[in-house]
Amino acid sequence: MPHLRLHAQTYCLFVAALAPVLLAPVLATAGHAAGPPSAVALYQLETTCSLRGARPVDCVVDVREDKGATVYRHTIGTLVETIRISDGPLRMDRLNTATGKWRSLRSAEVQFSSNTVCFDERDLCVLNPNYLNSVRE
Repeated sequence: MPHLRLHAQTYCLFVAALAPVLLAPVLATAGHAAGPPSAVALYQLETTCSLRGARPVDCVVDVREDKGATVYRHTIGTLVETIRISDGPLRMDRLNTATGKWRSLRSAEVQFSSNTVCFDERDLCVLNPNYLNSVRE
């Protein structure tokens, strides 16, 4: 199946169920993560991201656990896009950098053919071949 479109809540369940298995290979690269002292860094991924359907560019994704949620901080040049997934209650949110408030995602999409995860249509896309190839196996 080269393309899978998931409702944001379904995607949260998908990610939560597979996270322990899929994160094991990259936990050794745990690096810095911005956030309060309560945040625990999980790993850092150097990859490519795209915004609003534009050409992919280099980005760094810092992943941390923070107060019961997994927070994905995507640094794309000087821009930072942050996605938060929590399971109590199950939610997937995106940080509005202008207001500092979280808003629920409208959608999440997995494209196995390109190893890409996209949020809110193609507003934010991240290449993650390790993760998606593990899911495929």
